Amino acid sequence: MSNETLISPSTLEPSVATASADLANLDLDDSQTIPSVLIVNSYFEEVTDNIRERPMPWEGYQRASLITESELALLRNYGPQQGVNDTTEARRYVDLFLGLMMKLSRMDALQYILVAMGDVVSKYPSVIEHLKQLAVEHSPLSPVTALSRCLNKEDNYLNLKSAKLTTELLNASSSAFVNSFDYSELLLWLNRQLVSDNPNVVDVSVQILQGLLKLEKFRTSFYANQQAMRTFMKLFQTYRQGNPQMLYQLTFCVWLLSFDQSISETLNKQYDVIGLLVDIAKTATKEKLVRIIMATFKNMLVVAPEANVAAMLVVKLLNFCDNLASRKWTDGDIKDDIDFIVEELTERFQKMTTWDEYASELVSGRLGWTPSHTSEAFWKLHAAKLADNNGQLLSRLHELLNSSDDPTILAVAAHDIGQFAKHYSQGKKMVQACGAKQRIMECMTHENPDVRYQALVAVQILMSHAWEQ
Repeated sequence: MSNETLISPSTLEPSVATASADLANLDLDDSQTIPSVLIVNSYFEEVTDNIRERPMPWEGYQRASLITESELALLRNYGPQQGVNDTTEARRYVDLFLGLMMKLSRMDALQYILVAMGDVVSKYPSVIEHLKQLAVEHSPLSPVTALSRCLNKEDNYLNLKSAKLTTELLNASSSAFVNSFDYSELLLWLNRQLVSDNPNVVDVSVQILQGLLKLEKFRTSFYANQQAMRTFMKLFQTYRQGNPQMLYQLTFCVWLLSFDQSISETLNKQYDVIGLLVDIAKTATKEKLVRIIMATFKNMLVVAPEANVAAMLVVKLLNFCDNLASRKWTDGDIKDDIDFIVEELTERFQKMTTWDEYASELVSGRLGWTPSHTSEAFWKLHAAKLADNNGQLLSRLHELLNSSDDPTILAVAAHDIGQFAKHYSQGKKMVQACGAKQRIMECMTHENPDVRYQALVAVQILMSHAWEQ
């Protein structure tokens, strides 16, 4: 299924529309360019303006033999007011700036050069073709090498500006170049920036990440990097209670990730994004945040329904969308996406049996005291199914016991394992073999009384010699 069928860019705000268009046209010809990466951050803009207006002592650089007389002549003719006059001159200055980035080390000089190069590229977008050619040819003036040098300097602005320009270059490059690019350095850089104590650094870095995730190869590289994803999801948890703009930007990144089937199939299982996004949507005050969340859910249903329907039903997304459908929305795409989600989930829910609902809840990891858990009839009828597929669902219960810190999940998991051992003839042996018995015994000393009680009951069943068929 093509990306155009996932979301319509026509009525979305520019940033979303641009991303959707980019995703639909990943196989770019060398002649195609993509709009620059837009950074909206007042602090970043203010620093950029200050650097742009800063007088530079280029004569001193020439006297110190750091630049040549011809380079000095060009620099004297360049300034925030003069700029450049045409494409030919723009290319000449881009070559100058790349050369200076390769040999100068002073932070103030490199900052000025990066701002100047960004201004030239912004005024003459066709210059990006020249940069692409230099990159593909591995020229001594390769922008990849020059920008990488600035990416590793101990200066926040240099890092951010060079990453922004690198992202613009990649978004404008052919798929062959994008797919052959080594993203390891950018991933390391992002890991450092996303844990910065400076909120402006984090904000700009997330916006750069939005630009990078438009690239299919980067999406797969980013998602495969567990450290990067853990850092990203930790940031999501940090901002989940406030800052709607940051939540929008982070959700935008998840929306971009959801276009890949292999990612959509495991995204929720690994990082519980469905429950997280529902919780955020319930308290969202900005329409655009609800819009990008609904667009993400729609993608996950279209791209990987089997992997996501169960989790969506468990967190009661269907009920929530029913409520959202009654609201007045200024953006018609929200209503369309909500209607699609409701229709899909309703159809699938009607086909589910009681066991399906239980299994869906278990797979999602969001256990609660729903009726199936406490029904004796349910366990008499279905306990043996936990042993199917080499005890896959029993292993899931054991996994939740080991990984969750939610008292309700721990209590329910311990209870269900006890019921399995009680109603399935080989249950005790399987619980012992998978290691769940030891973990349940540990839960007998848990601080939560319900966890202690359910663990005690389960251990009594496991230690009993009488089988209840």
